[in-house]
Amino acid sequence: MLNEPERELVIKARKGDAMAFGVLAQKYGPRVYGAVLLMVRNPQDAEDIVQEAFLKALRNIGKFRQEASFGTWLQRIAYNLAYDLLRKRREIPGSDLLLLKTPIDPGTPDTLDRLELMQALAVLSPEMRAVVVLRHGEDLSIQEIADVLKIPTGTVKSRLYNGYRRLRDELTRLREEQK
Repeated sequence: MLNEPERELVIKARKGDAMAFGVLAQKYGPRVYGAVLLMVRNPQDAEDIVQEAFLKALRNIGKFRQEASFGTWLQRIAYNLAYDLLRKRREIPGSDLLLLKTPIDPGTPDTLDRLELMQALAVLSPEMRAVVVLRHGEDLSIQEIADVLKIPTGTVKSRLYNGYRRLRDELTRLREEQK
């Protein structure tokens, strides 16, 4: 549900107020970018997807039913665009290897852990990865994830459970390889 300040911004944006839409974009842009980046693992692709998601949201703001927050609606748009990109990549032979090549800042102390996590995330299906990223990267509740992805809460829970198992198994395998 929309809170009152957000509702007012959406109403103004529907009437063509670019500043109101800009406020919404500033509020949700970093959060959506972070989730998309974890899904597609390429900063340029993530930026392109977020930009396209905002353009789609701007063009379709009149269709926004305000049943969920603007952020949830925007994340759904961005998720669909990211999922489309991932689906296209899977059609290219060897694309799974491309997904593992994630830009990581070698100056950060947790580079190895982040690299391992990114590699482990790459083995998850896009559907499973989206649920894990939205839950832990975006701190969304089970219900919010269900709203963003338009799936039942039971499906969210199942994908989380199976995603955690696959991540644990993959992280264990990666650490064994390093020994």
